[in-house]
Amino acid sequence: MLTTRAESQGIPRGVLHRSLAGTVRATSIGEPQAKGKFVTKHILVVDDRQSFLTLMRMLLEDENYRVSVLQRGEGAIESIRELMPDLVILDLKLPDASGTDILMGLRAETSTAEIPVIVYSAAVLETEALSNLITGNPSRYVNVSVLQKPFDLDTLLERIQQVLGVAQSS
Repeated sequence: MLTTRAESQGIPRGVLHRSLAGTVRATSIGEPQAKGKFVTKHILVVDDRQSFLTLMRMLLEDENYRVSVLQRGEGAIESIRELMPDLVILDLKLPDASGTDILMGLRAETSTAEIPVIVYSAAVLETEALSNLITGNPSRYVNVSVLQKPFDLDTLLERIQQVLGVAQSS
């Protein structure tokens, strides 16, 4: 198992812990993180918790992805339309918008309908409802994957690689 920058800064790999959210911002990093390694895919993470966004940024940049973060659900569809990421990682439970509504909005627009989305939540009923929605209309939600929290970071990385069709880093 690789040691990530997050682990070297004392953030354990494995269970993701809930903490208070910080300031609202959307940022993007587009440069390679290490000599000889290239950023090939752009991932947007939408979550209201700053600590989770920081963890995801470090983890994904260590895997050489270009990362943007959005700490609000409000306006997420417009931001996704502007950024056109290769993948969206979306929390279902945002205080200012429903992750399910954001997902449905993305699928309703031609420009964003094909963007893969990994949706996650600790709320069992919400993830089950979303899974039923996906099962009920598989052609509309073909590029949507659901993760139940807590989840292992290795599981998330494997799912990202599977969704994006990229080889694992060594």
